[in-house]
Amino acid sequence: PLIVSGESLPEKKTAGNSLFTREIDNVRVKGREQPTTLFEVMNNNPQDILEKKIQSMPIYEEGLSHYKKGKFQDAINCFIECVKICPQDEIPGIYLRRCSTLLRVPPGADWTGVSTL
Repeated sequence: PLIVSGESLPEKKTAGNSLFTREIDNVRVKGREQPTTLFEVMNNNPQDILEKKIQSMPIYEEGLSHYKKGKFQDAINCFIECVKICPQDEIPGIYLRRCSTLLRVPPGADWTGVSTL
């Protein structure tokens, strides 16, 4: 996937040229205090995959919200639905593995949903 940080996304979209993006992670880069949001630019996907990713977007966003709140089983349920809609989409599978691990080894009370690189 084509990944960009929140700082590099264009502020305005040109009429007729839609940029389809979705948040994929919040990361804290070593040496930086503030986390950076990473987005996938989905326009480079084949049309059928793009359409499936767009179709699953509400469920994906719900899963991401559950993940950030530490509701890992609820997140898993959402990401499973995303995989059913678009099996070629790699990102929900990544979150399924993360959530499964976090259910087995729960994070501390200071969970923020931010990954540290």
